[in-house]
Amino acid sequence: MSHLSKLQKRCPGHGKYIWLFSHIKTHQVLCALSPHPKEHKMLKQLTFYGKQTQAQEIRADLFQPFAAIVTPSPEFGMNVYQKLREYRHVRDYQWTFRPTTKEVEETLEKAMEEKRLPRFDQTLPTLKERGKLLMDQKASTIADLAHILSRETKSARIKKAREKGKAKKARRLKEAKWTEVKELALKAEAGELQTFNSLVMRREDAIQAAETPKKKALGKKGLMMLKIKRNQLLRAKEGVDFVRGLEVPLAQRLKWNQNFSAMVQSRTKRIVNPEKPPPPPEEPEEEPEETVPRILRKKKTKSGDPIYATDPSKNPRSAGIDPRFTPNIREQLDGYQGPEDILIQWKDESDAYYAEEWPPEVMHQHIPDTKYAAMNDTMDDTSAAEAEQQEAAEREAEEADEKRKNSFMGKFKDAVRAPFEMNSVKTDGQEARR
Repeated sequence: MSHLSKLQKRCPGHGKYIWLFSHIKTHQVLCALSPHPKEHKMLKQLTFYGKQTQAQEIRADLFQPFAAIVTPSPEFGMNVYQKLREYRHVRDYQWTFRPTTKEVEETLEKAMEEKRLPRFDQTLPTLKERGKLLMDQKASTIADLAHILSRETKSARIKKAREKGKAKKARRLKEAKWTEVKELALKAEAGELQTFNSLVMRREDAIQAAETPKKKALGKKGLMMLKIKRNQLLRAKEGVDFVRGLEVPLAQRLKWNQNFSAMVQSRTKRIVNPEKPPPPPEEPEEEPEETVPRILRKKKTKSGDPIYATDPSKNPRSAGIDPRFTPNIREQLDGYQGPEDILIQWKDESDAYYAEEWPPEVMHQHIPDTKYAAMNDTMDDTSAAEAEQQEAAEREAEEADEKRKNSFMGKFKDAVRAPFEMNSVKTDGQEARR
């Protein structure tokens, strides 16, 4: 069993939710499958772009979540997560090469030694500037996410259509088989069954009257073919009669093969074989209510109105986005609606405009601009209790300080410190002594 299978067995739904974290200064992006990722796993996603470009720790005040993705299934989510990591790896190591000023200086020195000079007709970045350009990953990650979701949803649609086609083909085959059975039953009712019975009796008499073993063997072969055709007519007639509601002996029904019994059973409520009753019809399971990740859940005011981080009618130009590129973003403010859809929750809805186009299965939702600490599960439940504890601690500290000052040792220490303290506070318009 693989590590992923063990995780999904221990934590059902592992991979269904994907969290995206962004550095507030450099815009580096980290992906995680849980709201509380482990630091050593997150550090592996950071690439070395130059001196002082790789963080040594994941600080909660710098790396903050900016989006959460709710996928239809854990398998779908794991595919999206894998593709995001792979696309980031490609962007980290296959970027367009542009020389830096240091590399130009080295090239110039070498060219001067070899009496040749290269030509550069554009401003070149320094090593530090190139590192900053490579670390700015937010826009490219969102564009990659839109492309990955388009690929995965297209594959899901093709797979669903293929399964639907297979089911339709299976139904057509069943109908064709049942049509053949009804035609055989009509032939049996028309008298063809009696004809085969008489032919079987004649062939049995001929076998008994045969003089040589060769003639007996040929007669037995022909008898077997006649019995097969007769049994087909007999089974077809019995099956059609049973579906119509007529009585068919149990001994005859037990002779039916498994496929024929299943075909007849699917067309009637009567039980074909009491020894092997059909399974009860599956009741449609009530789908559990989809829970939106707590870290990105909408907050409400005391009046019950939701609070969003940005105005839904926010102008993309204010976010530094070209207004010509306005993808078709389907806004859904009432939450996650079904297992076939993908929900993306944004702290800033304008981030979605970094992608040129989103698939129709994706819904977008505004969320409040909470801090990284909002990822704690006890954010809303324990905030009041923490405030009360802090106030109680402050009161205890004040009481202890007052008690110390009133004690003999406290007064003695204050008297000893008084000559050495520098006091420059002005009182009643006069300067206090130093």
